[in-house]
Amino acid sequence: MIAYLEVLYNNENILLRFKMYEGYGKIAPLFSEIIAEGQQQGLFNVDDADETSEIFISMLQGFGERLASQVLLLGEKPETAEAVLRKCLAFEKALERLLGLKGGTLKIYDPERLKQFFDYFIEKSNEKDGGTRMSSEKSALSVRQNSGGGAK
Repeated sequence: MIAYLEVLYNNENILLRFKMYEGYGKIAPLFSEIIAEGQQQGLFNVDDADETSEIFISMLQGFGERLASQVLLLGEKPETAEAVLRKCLAFEKALERLLGLKGGTLKIYDPERLKQFFDYFIEKSNEKDGGTRMSSEKSALSVRQNSGGGAK
């Protein structure tokens, strides 16, 4: 996963990312069908499934790009892990609102697994740099969690 992110978000691969984003447009009708079905079943409260699908995909693209860049920076700035976690949970809430779901209904991210992933990423970055960065045991999330000030 780490190598994938590093390669995909290398500036030399911007064309590849562009082509991937074009592909999202091709799956918009599928998302539209899913949203329309959820709307018919009373699960989603949206005005227009097609428009909601377009916005949904735009949010996924934009957040995915932002999240990847922030995760890649965790190796250099492990103290930002808690902020990245909060953004993931905020994104989840934004999708709930877009789909007209009751708060807490959509569970995309497991905060504990995200913390584990961030700690793993920080540890691997530390190993790559010869141990000069903060170890996973001392990442911002681990320190706060152990002191009772875990992520919200």
